Amino acid sequence: MFNLKFAIRYIFHRFKAINRHGLHSPFVYRLVDKVIYDFESKKVYSQIQNEQSGRKKLSHVDKLLYRLVTDAQPSELIKATKISRTDEAILKKAIQMKAEPSVLNAKGTKLIFMDAGIAPNTVMTVFTNNLPAASDQTIVIVKNNHQNRIAEHAWQHITQHPRVTVTVDLFWIGLVYFRHGQVKENFLIKF
Repeated sequence: MFNLKFAIRYIFHRFKAINRHGLHSPFVYRLVDKVIYDFESKKVYSQIQNEQSGRKKLSHVDKLLYRLVTDAQPSELIKATKISRTDEAILKKAIQMKAEPSVLNAKGTKLIFMDAGIAPNTVMTVFTNNLPAASDQTIVIVKNNHQNRIAEHAWQHITQHPRVTVTVDLFWIGLVYFRHGQVKENFLIKF
């Protein structure tokens, strides 16, 4: 079913968002250029699809989630809300990639994954509960951060939190970083 408010939020995001050429942060530029805008086809996408046994084809957001997790190379993964079977398969495959020789040196990153579309009422609670242990090595991925009013409100609260230094809002996925010593910046990126 078409949701007019959702469509308006998406159009507003696209209007305000920038691409990699408007970035002045080397950290975010590398993330956008090497991970977010990496649209090359990968064998692993069809492997995940085949393991899903007839489920829907992986979307561009599903593929992005895989790239984000493999780039983070987390040593710890917390699935903080209920997640879809597809997201579960993507996270599992991305974590398995750490064992490959090219990615052997894990960064020691703690990755917290939440789906605000499935559990919008728990996003703020989960974020607040994980805040005391957040460090420079913590990344929070919030999927479906604009899916409904509750999810969007939680996302806005997260971006304004004083401990959060960098957020990257791709409309379909939001990324949260706690980078000590960095000026607070919220990036709206076209995806």
